[in-house]
Amino acid sequence: VQIYQSFEWSRQVLPDETLTLSCELDQIRKESKGFVSDFLCEIRSGEQIVWQGISRYLSRTPGGPKKKKEKTEDIHLEKLETFQIQSNIGRQYASVSGDFNPHHLYPVLAKIFGFKTAIAHGMWSLARCVGSLDKTFDIKEKGRIEVWFKLPVFLPATVTLGVEKKSDTEDDSKRIEFELRDSTAGLPPLKGQLYT
Repeated sequence: VQIYQSFEWSRQVLPDETLTLSCELDQIRKESKGFVSDFLCEIRSGEQIVWQGISRYLSRTPGGPKKKKEKTEDIHLEKLETFQIQSNIGRQYASVSGDFNPHHLYPVLAKIFGFKTAIAHGMWSLARCVGSLDKTFDIKEKGRIEVWFKLPVFLPATVTLGVEKKSDTEDDSKRIEFELRDSTAGLPPLKGQLYT
């Protein structure tokens, strides 16, 4: 399962540009829940890197010591938007992204993998959040995003996007914290930060 994604862009990519994409395994490490793999992804225009990021995945292993989580206060960010996610969004996104993992497609397939119903792609959830952030804030041509995928979004769903805008004084950049929350239970499937 994907647990983390970061990416940064140095400029806007033009529609008619020829791009070169690459992805390589950066590292694998054993943690208490299993093996964590980092993949380094880059997009180049000629020799210039215009986009780069890290995709992190957890492969769970059975057994091992269970770490007791420390309880932290869960503060909800200010609500920006509430939206509905349809039950077929996994199939729609799969046709665009090429990610046809069965647990995103149909409830019966998701149950084979231990989910109660189909779940949304984490990257779809992130893209949907960034689309709303782009409409609301002045996202510059260069910036960086980090996001932690915490829980699945069970389909269909009603979710709330929360935000908090902060200024970083060192370089006058803007930091926008954001989170997606399930409207029923109030739990956060993802939390992230956007730097512009």
